[in-house]
Amino acid sequence: MQIEIVKRKIWKNKLTHRTASLYGAVPWLTFNEKMDWEVVEHGWTVKFTSPSGSVTYGCGQPPFETLEEAEEFCKNHTSVTGSHWIN
Repeated sequence: MQIEIVKRKIWKNKLTHRTASLYGAVPWLTFNEKMDWEVVEHGWTVKFTSPSGSVTYGCGQPPFETLEEAEEFCKNHTSVTGSHWIN
């Protein structure tokens, strides 16, 4: 398993400031509503790549606010699982 720290990207509504995941259903219903949404970077998360090439984003907890928190998670995770951390 390979681990990489990446910027967390989310949908954010420019008018209401609501947020939504990029990996679920889109947060708008009409084309006009779509114009109010943009992709922004917010915090950090991890990207896991398996030996077969499948990719998973996130680690079952809220995203990290700082790069240092994400690095600490990777250090701990690799020491327990033997995963390879790409930094």
